[in-house]
Amino acid sequence: MTPVAQPQASQPGDVLPVAPVVLDDVFVAKWPQFAAQLPITGMAQQLATQSHCVGVSGDTLSLRVTTQALMQDVHVRRLSELMSQQLGLTVKLAVSLVDDIAEGLSAQSIADAQARQRQQQAEALVRDDPFVNALIQQCDGHVVPGSVRAIESPDRSVST
Repeated sequence: MTPVAQPQASQPGDVLPVAPVVLDDVFVAKWPQFAAQLPITGMAQQLATQSHCVGVSGDTLSLRVTTQALMQDVHVRRLSELMSQQLGLTVKLAVSLVDDIAEGLSAQSIADAQARQRQQQAEALVRDDPFVNALIQQCDGHVVPGSVRAIESPDRSVST
């Protein structure tokens, strides 16, 4: 039987799911989003955000990581305890080491891809800006490679 839990608050302001949680294939597919919102820090946070959840069996989630340091019992236990507390059911973690995790399968790889996209957008804005191009022509100048930086605004769009 698949474990089902009603969300429980552990601390005021904690991130909680709005519906009962079921450890199933849907949860596995949403792992990156869930992991990114966990109120945890340090190596346990890195374990959550850098891992790829590949499956569930009963109350055990199977995670894959590319760094052996993330597999240490203390980090696995801390993440497991927090998840159990957040979800209101026992969550065990089985962590295995792999050589590579495809882009988009972990919270960190999604964040990295979004940062690359914001950077490309910022560079395109500068490259295509008529004022910048006029300055370059009038002053015989150039944009220093690597000098353009994307700035994330509160609405997560690139600001110029």
